[in-house]
Amino acid sequence: MNNLTIKALATKHNELLARLVELNVETKVAPVKRFATKEAGIKRNNDLIAAIEAAEAEVAYLQAQQVVPAAEEVEYTYSDKIQTEEVSVKATSWEDAIDALTEVLNRAPIRGNIVQRGKVAARLMDNHKKPAAKGHCDIQPSGYRILPCRAGTKQAMLLDMLASTGGATMDELTEALGWKAVTVRSGFSWDMKNKGYGVKSETIGDNIVYKIVVPEGEEIPPHTPRKSAK
Repeated sequence: MNNLTIKALATKHNELLARLVELNVETKVAPVKRFATKEAGIKRNNDLIAAIEAAEAEVAYLQAQQVVPAAEEVEYTYSDKIQTEEVSVKATSWEDAIDALTEVLNRAPIRGNIVQRGKVAARLMDNHKKPAAKGHCDIQPSGYRILPCRAGTKQAMLLDMLASTGGATMDELTEALGWKAVTVRSGFSWDMKNKGYGVKSETIGDNIVYKIVVPEGEEIPPHTPRKSAK
């Protein structure tokens, strides 16, 4: 948000507001043409993002409750950008897994119970819809407008590697970025998704290769140049 101009903040605000309306959330917030100050725009946008996350979390949790429970005990793994390591629990149903994972994750400084429950529920639903072998992923684009990365950042490097013709393996990504595997996976589900992309994987030979998913009708925009130091 800090990198956006006052005009861009207003455009972002209206996009976020439209998403909130799509989620059937009643709000007195109205579209804006321009904010009086940049600080006001950032605050208003952050408030909308928090409201969207809470609404999406509630929807995900309610949907997950309708999923048929697993027939046997399964280990569920959840990773989050805020977490330093992956967290896993064993449970015999989606609801038990959601409750157990949420309880563990809420010991860390996270945004709140309802948002975390929704994130966990969404992850477990994804696993249910398409069981994936260990190391695979199938993250769908967020539906938001694609945003450019800032040139020279690891986020931009991650995108470039995923968007290359052959994609990239986890070993290639961890070596190039200097990240652990769990951080790379968080980059998939957090950084890339927040930029409007998805990430998929496929097995090629003995390797799992990760590739960027660009929404239909969209193109990857050029990276935004870094501001030169004064």
